[in-house]
Amino acid sequence: MRILADRGSEVINYWFQLLLGKQQFGVCCSENGDQRKNVEEKSDLNIAALAGNEQVCEGTDNGDLPSYVSAFIEKEVGNDLKSLKKLDKLIEQMTESKMQLEEQAIISAWVLTVSSEIPKRIQSALKNAEESKQFLYQSLEQETHLSSSINSHLLTAQPWMEDLGAMINQIEEIERHLAYLKWISQIEELSDNIQQYLMTNNVPEAASTLVSMAELDIKLQESSCTHLLGFMRATVKFWHKILKDKLTRQEVYPYFMPEWYLAQVLMWIGNHTQFLDEKIQPILDKAGSSVNARLEFSRGLMMLVLEKLAADIPCLLYDDNLFCHLVDEVLLFERELHSVHGYPGTFANCMHILSEETCFQRWLTVERKFALQKMDSMLSSEAAWISQYKDITDVDEMKVPDCAETFMTLLLVITDRYKHLPTASRKLQFLELQKDLVDDFRIRLTQVMKEETRASLGFRYCAILNAVNYISTVLADWADNVFFLQLQQAALEVFAENNTLSKLQLGQLASMESSVFDDMINLLERLKHDMLTRQVDHVFREVKDAAKLYKKESVKEACIVLNLNIGSALLLKDVLQSTSGQPPATAALNEVGIYKLAQQDVEILLNLRTNWPNTGK
Repeated sequence: MRILADRGSEVINYWFQLLLGKQQFGVCCSENGDQRKNVEEKSDLNIAALAGNEQVCEGTDNGDLPSYVSAFIEKEVGNDLKSLKKLDKLIEQMTESKMQLEEQAIISAWVLTVSSEIPKRIQSALKNAEESKQFLYQSLEQETHLSSSINSHLLTAQPWMEDLGAMINQIEEIERHLAYLKWISQIEELSDNIQQYLMTNNVPEAASTLVSMAELDIKLQESSCTHLLGFMRATVKFWHKILKDKLTRQEVYPYFMPEWYLAQVLMWIGNHTQFLDEKIQPILDKAGSSVNARLEFSRGLMMLVLEKLAADIPCLLYDDNLFCHLVDEVLLFERELHSVHGYPGTFANCMHILSEETCFQRWLTVERKFALQKMDSMLSSEAAWISQYKDITDVDEMKVPDCAETFMTLLLVITDRYKHLPTASRKLQFLELQKDLVDDFRIRLTQVMKEETRASLGFRYCAILNAVNYISTVLADWADNVFFLQLQQAALEVFAENNTLSKLQLGQLASMESSVFDDMINLLERLKHDMLTRQVDHVFREVKDAAKLYKKESVKEACIVLNLNIGSALLLKDVLQSTSGQPPATAALNEVGIYKLAQQDVEILLNLRTNWPNTGK
């Protein structure tokens, strides 16, 4: 019973709290007026449902809360103790009703808040919509105006667009042509680089450049320019073959010695000379043949040499050292063949092989290259400006520096190397090479001379002047040489055929008034004249400066003589006349401050002075 009583007390307290909450809710809602009427009605209905009759609700509304609770307990529980089991269910129902009332209170508060803010937001949204509408109308008007302007401009610019389109097409065509030429230029540049590397025997760099060319060929495979592709592929194949042959020959080159077979041929000719002259030649003479057995034997061996050279030379064109060595050996072979064994120059010989275009142009290139290297070496030598014969007075009349002597020796050696070429045209090409070398050497001398201009009487400046004079003199002597006179005649014929000279110049060449070296001699003489002029100007300037100083001091001493007192002047005159040319006269002059004027000049001045009238001073 104690437990039931406690449980009943809990139910009663709970109902008090619930009903108090309802009243508070009702008061809160009544303050908000009609807007919360629906919420109050729903709350009352819920409470009425829980209570079970309308009278209880009315009693509660009238404030008779204890009576309402007592009636509710009486109704639900009564006097039946078994009805106390319903208390748990009642408590759950009351709890649920309380939660519903609290939720309704929260919803009511939110509805009131929202209902007060919604009109403001709607008004703001309507205002924004109106502004957006106005902005949209303005944008549409601007779009219409802009579209009209664009259409008008397009109609006006249509002719320009057509002209511009044609011009763009032309530009694109030109760009395609430029791109085509750029590819060709790149191919040629790579090809030139490979050639230069091969000429300097730099095989690794040549191979690397060939790889770059092959990569370029791969890039061009997608191009529609068939001719460009063909040119590129042919160039790659060409240099690939050259490089492959060079790499293949590198193992053979150490054993390539042209002097071996050339010396062997000379040995065969020498060893068979007696046999041919004593045994074979009498038989030919007896048979009435005009054949010379020894010469025919030599010519037969020469054909073997020519065949061997024709096979070897293409393999050596891009190796400067080996090619130069081959040329040197061939020239020595030719010299001994003609001078010792009497081989006629009209027969086939090695000079014909060296005169073929490819081989000859390569020969010229190598000669120029090594000549320039020697010029660099001779000018950079410490003894370049010192005479070789400085200690021999009779020999060293021209005071020729070593560089000039060595340079002219170089030109003379080149002359000996090409003088036996079979055609005059090839000799003239070598002559042009010599003239180019002379001009290059003259330019180098001029550059060194300009560095020494401030010391025009110095040792190096004078050595350069002697070098210029020596080269000019030697070239003038060479102009009278039979070999160069023959070349002058050959040049005259070539110039006459090509009409490259005036009639006056042709006449001068024909009459031997000029020579093949005249251009070089004139340039050297002009340089010599300029250098001599500088020296003369320098000497004259020094003499003039010294004379100015002497003149200034002499005038000063003359003023002293003319301004002496009459007594001192007469005394000095007597001393000079009595001791003419004697030391006392010099001492007397020095006493009055005269050191530069001669005694005779002083006497003349004194005579002039004594003739002045006496002013009474």
